[in-house]
Amino acid sequence: MYSYLQPIIAAIVSIWAGLDALSWQKVLASALVVGGVILVGKSRAAVS
Repeated sequence: MYSYLQPIIAAIVSIWAGLDALSWQKVLASALVVGGVILVGKSRAAVS
């Protein structure tokens, strides 16, 4: 899960530090990453 969340955390830190700006592409990408993690988690739970 860390490898999925690392890009999101890096984007948040860079925006917070003023090195980057929040855009709709970053919001969409973050939503897709979180959605993918949820789908994988649900599929693994269904198999177990």
